[in-house]
Amino acid sequence: MKKIVLLCAGGMSTSLMVTKMKDYADSIGFECEINAYAVNTAAKKCEGCGYDLAWAAGSFQYG
Repeated sequence: MKKIVLLCAGGMSTSLMVTKMKDYADSIGFECEINAYAVNTAAKKCEGCGYDLAWAAGSFQYG
């Protein structure tokens, strides 16, 4: 099973994408766990989770 995390400024806009991605994964028989988090909480929530893919939305700034 693949583990995927989507990151954005608040974790809300990517939650819609998570739903669509899970629906599609189910439709093609792809086993995965997909989560969405706000980038400022990601370090705590993702620590030790072993995600295979992290996708960062362009809705936040570095620095």
